Amino acid sequence: MILACLLPGVMLLGALAGCSETGAGPKERSLVVFAAASLSDAFVEISGAFEKDNPGVKISLNFAGSQRLRTQLEHGNRADVFASADYVQMDWLLASELLQGQPVPFATNRMAVIVPKSTSSAASIDGVVPSTGPVMSLADLAQEGVKLVLALPEVPAGAYARSVIETLGADLASGPKYSQRVLANVVSMEPNVRSVAQKVALGEADSGIVYWSDAQVEQLAGRVMILPIPEGSNVVATYPAARLRNSAEPELAAAFIEFLRSSQGQNILLERGFGAADAGQSSSEGGRSNNG
Repeated sequence: MILACLLPGVMLLGALAGCSETGAGPKERSLVVFAAASLSDAFVEISGAFEKDNPGVKISLNFAGSQRLRTQLEHGNRADVFASADYVQMDWLLASELLQGQPVPFATNRMAVIVPKSTSSAASIDGVVPSTGPVMSLADLAQEGVKLVLALPEVPAGAYARSVIETLGADLASGPKYSQRVLANVVSMEPNVRSVAQKVALGEADSGIVYWSDAQVEQLAGRVMILPIPEGSNVVATYPAARLRNSAEPELAAAFIEFLRSSQGQNILLERGFGAADAGQSSSEGGRSNNG
């Protein structure tokens, strides 16, 4: 009698267990991605698209200056993928044997000078008029009293910005000691390029040098105007990505990097103001920027 009473319950538990096994979704897998601050908006969108194509995958994103992320990795922080704004950080990690395989380029960028837009009752378009501040041209960057913001020299964006300033200074039309006069106007050096853009957008500085893609970010685009840098004076910033040797998901990490280079990943990056992965290869070996 007791056995007869228990059997239905046992059968029900077995049925439920069977349903649970067959009806369960894909096993949840996590991927940790360390990425340069300038990639924030693009990588949020790319990660969403990758998760949609790979059910059960959850991507954790950590954004900061490339040099800061590299330091975190050197101090033992775990990640599966590292996407840097230059090859310098990758070279350090390669030397420390922290990477699995060689970094591969997935995007490029250019630098741009930005200045804050001014609001005025006389404005005719959405209450915004072009800047009425002291910087209206690249020559104005060297004027005494200008407040210029750059990223720190060890930050890729900071190194690229200083390269641009030096190149502009080599042009005789810029006037004597242009580079020195521009650098003398630096009032703040930021830990990442997004902090530079924010300071200019808030009107805390007269100008800043950022990536072209940063000037396209939705929450900043309406608050800054761009002073384009001549092609001959600009740099090609190449972004490489690599797997970490201690990755818990090496195959998934490789798939994410491939996704960055896929047509879908490239389209997202292009829409966010980045250049194609091979845009800098004609002027620099192996996709490396001459200034990175």
